[in-house]
Amino acid sequence: ASDVYKRQELDPKSSEIISKYLAASFVHVAPMAVSSQLDIINRLHEKGIPFSLDLAIVGEEVNPKEILADDGLKYCRVFLPSLQEVQAIWGDQPVESALKEIAKCGPRAIAIKMGDQGSFVFNAFSQKGFHVPAASVDVVDTTGAGDAFCGGFMVGYHLTGDALEAGLYGTISASYAIQGYSAWDMLKADYSDVHQRLSQLRNKVNQIF
Repeated sequence: ASDVYKRQELDPKSSEIISKYLAASFVHVAPMAVSSQLDIINRLHEKGIPFSLDLAIVGEEVNPKEILADDGLKYCRVFLPSLQEVQAIWGDQPVESALKEIAKCGPRAIAIKMGDQGSFVFNAFSQKGFHVPAASVDVVDTTGAGDAFCGGFMVGYHLTGDALEAGLYGTISASYAIQGYSAWDMLKADYSDVHQRLSQLRNKVNQIF
């Protein structure tokens, strides 16, 4: 078997999801083979569970364009790709047109992650887009920043239903991830200044259209 096949064999299957997880009010589908994501997405849709989705590009092993097969984004509540993934699927085009094109596929909220350049956030209902800059903190290690952003965004959107507010939550979540070397450091972080960070970041947001 090929290395790609072996890696896909390690991906979770929808049939392996334990029953109590199917009682969740919101689920994040992390990067893996797109075929594996589509399998899980279909199960979540059957159960009526809203979900957010992140993608991945791993050389030629994972083709993000496959997410468009079988209406893979039709039931996606929140879509959280990187700029690289967006360009791989929709080509190199202005961010405004890319966000609107993505929204036509189904997501209600979209955030295009751009590392230390922050993110572009789009609300499909209001058709408004924003640039949320990265938070100003001392960077130790960026490993896990994207995952932390996705987790914060999902929680923020679930709590508020607002794409911009979710983008702020995600950015602040990522700001704590990059101040340490591991998930353990993030668990031990001092979150006493979280509201201050959120307030400062909110003042730096720019509406782009």
